[in-house]
Amino acid sequence: MSETNPSCFLYGPEDARFGDRPIPQIEDPHDVIVKIAYTGVCGSDVHFWTEGGFARKVSEGHPLVMGHEASGVIYKAGPAVSSLEPGDRVAIEPGFSCKSCTYCKSGRYNLCQKMKFAADPPSTHGTLSRYFKIPEDFAYRIPDSVSLEEAVLVEPLSVAVHGVRLADVRPGHIVIVQGAGAVGYLTAATAWAYGAKQVVITDVNANKLEFAEKGLKCQAYKPQSNSASTPEQEAARLKQETGLSMVLMLSWNAPESNHQPNLVSIL
Repeated sequence: MSETNPSCFLYGPEDARFGDRPIPQIEDPHDVIVKIAYTGVCGSDVHFWTEGGFARKVSEGHPLVMGHEASGVIYKAGPAVSSLEPGDRVAIEPGFSCKSCTYCKSGRYNLCQKMKFAADPPSTHGTLSRYFKIPEDFAYRIPDSVSLEEAVLVEPLSVAVHGVRLADVRPGHIVIVQGAGAVGYLTAATAWAYGAKQVVITDVNANKLEFAEKGLKCQAYKPQSNSASTPEQEAARLKQETGLSMVLMLSWNAPESNHQPNLVSIL
């Protein structure tokens, strides 16, 4: 039986349908085709599901295959591919730059004006399909100690590692992570790995805090949702509950549904 490429298309808010797409073909000799094993669900995917997108939205006339956090196995490799071969297990970097502009050549390819990102309307399809084509240098071989299921977290983990590096976290530092979602959880874990002596994670969602507290053995803090509570009062309560000596805050008027003071740094 010939291979097919079943894919999950989003046509609009809460309107997902399965359909078949042509199996991608090697056109650039440096491309590889990945047989997708797992695709994660990002917070942005949830927005697409509920709202159909952001500035550019999917539509009945231009449905989109969703997904950008993915892992899989190399199915085919172009004739010029030197770093990968069929059968290699890989994690995917979902943004593909032109590799020839000034930004790309200076190492800042994230600023490439010709960047193509998986699951970006109207026509750049994502990884919720059986086969997905990608340049070889955006597919990373994973070690035997990492499963394909775990490798699907490499992309959000890279966000956490980048943030911890920018914050210059070092052994002995005290770190507050604001937000206990997937990236917040991974950021807290990365801070531990970089040698932080104390990690506090905050969120307005008690279930997320409980999950982070159990999994990371860090301190959890839930700001009060009372709109009368000021950032100064929340900082005082945070210090009392966690034993921190000082809280440096940056705050602004936030929606009442997200009344979480913006705690930036601990001294």
